Amino acid sequence: MNQSIQFSQTVDDSNKSLQKAIKVFAQTNNLINYQDVARYFQILVDETIKCIWSFHHSTILFEMNQVKLALEGSSINSSTAIGYIVEEFIIRQLPNFFKKEKISTNNSAYDFKYDDDGLLDLVVNLKAEKKGSNNKGICAGNILKAFYTANNKPKLYLIAKSKYEIDEGNSLLNIIGNNSIFLESFIMGNVNADKRNWSADFNPLSGRLQTPAEGISKNLSYKDIPEAKLILDFIQKLEDNF
Repeated sequence: MNQSIQFSQTVDDSNKSLQKAIKVFAQTNNLINYQDVARYFQILVDETIKCIWSFHHSTILFEMNQVKLALEGSSINSSTAIGYIVEEFIIRQLPNFFKKEKISTNNSAYDFKYDDDGLLDLVVNLKAEKKGSNNKGICAGNILKAFYTANNKPKLYLIAKSKYEIDEGNSLLNIIGNNSIFLESFIMGNVNADKRNWSADFNPLSGRLQTPAEGISKNLSYKDIPEAKLILDFIQKLEDNF
């Protein structure tokens, strides 16, 4: 575990509860216990990220060699670079029961996973969202499908978002909130994707899947997750379900 950050008792307790929930699900393989795994996994991820931001007083100074980079008029302030920096900033400080995905984030369905190679794949896709914007993109449909259908293990895919604003007078990024939502809680009822395409012939799986509108998302929880097999069957035919 990162020794410089004191992770809360909630992190330790939810990690222990998650391990117990995984063991119970391994024995029962039923929906209630699958949702219990999701519940404790979400608490663990949310609280871990909160602890990281709290340790840094919810602030990042954007500076290189004492040169401030995010002052007024900086191209960085409106670029996707900030999102990648925020995501990597979190990943590099995670406790050791999480492990980073080894391939580029552009080619991976997720950023890090729970370090348990047993019955389930528990993964996290980090997102950053600037105040006043709406970052609904998740990942390309073909990448998600490849990950989800690589094996028959039940999966839980948590999208964890950090919201920020930029203090352009001081080159500071201030975190103003964070939340998370499970892909499994909405994909079978609210699946949608943007129209990105990389070939002459349109491929619906080239587009990035989108999270639902905020009015829908805020009412979703782990209790809305259906059985793992139903989700896998749906994603195996993802291109037909848009």
